[in-house]
Amino acid sequence: EYRLHYAAKDAGDFVGIVKQQKGKYYSDVVVKSLTDDAAGNSAVIEGFEWLQKQVTPKDVGMVFIAGHGITDERGDYFFLPFNADLDALAKTGVPFNEIKSRLANLRGKGLLFVDTCHSGNVMGSRKGLSSDVTGLLNELSSAEYGLVVIASSTGRQTSLENDSWGN
Repeated sequence: EYRLHYAAKDAGDFVGIVKQQKGKYYSDVVVKSLTDDAAGNSAVIEGFEWLQKQVTPKDVGMVFIAGHGITDERGDYFFLPFNADLDALAKTGVPFNEIKSRLANLRGKGLLFVDTCHSGNVMGSRKGLSSDVTGLLNELSSAEYGLVVIASSTGRQTSLENDSWGN
């Protein structure tokens, strides 16, 4: 019930634009794309591990995340991958600490593009759950982590899918 219609297309569009920079802004562009059922929680975590191993001090590691994110009743943020279960976030979500530790330890520069949002009641009225991720994104973009974070909206704004845009 939480499936987005254009998250995979948005990721594909992003990859296409970045690939156009090969031989121009970047000498090479290496892509690992995880969409739909290939984007389960373990695959997403493995993708961050892959990125960490690939990026050298001369590289720019980019991550584009599209989907939902949620903060549980303890204040822990989880990105909701394809197989997420709100009743088992610890097992099926991708914890913010995992994302933070992987991106904070890149040997090169890091760019994080976040296409998640505060989605009104898309998660229902589950007690203790929130989708405001402003503080977490601010933490990632602090000087301590050295990442550039570009978000589609603030934690209290709604990002939209629109059939007329196809994104």
